[in-house]
Amino acid sequence: MHGVLAALVPLGLTAGQPGPSGSPAREKPPVVLFPAFHFTKLQATIRDQTTAPGCPRSGTFQDWFRNDRPSRFSQVCR
Repeated sequence: MHGVLAALVPLGLTAGQPGPSGSPAREKPPVVLFPAFHFTKLQATIRDQTTAPGCPRSGTFQDWFRNDRPSRFSQVCR
């Protein structure tokens, strides 16, 4: 687990820093890794998302290995 945290920490160090041209670097979305995915459950609460017009703007979903619960959020929207 410590190796995963060590790998994620450097990702946040350059966000907002000036790029080679002197303009601010474009912020990238966070990368989230789930070690032992078979044993990990993710619950996400979405509020007023506008990035994906075909997906619900708000709501909650759970994601885990072989989850068969119905959800308003398709696999693509998750």
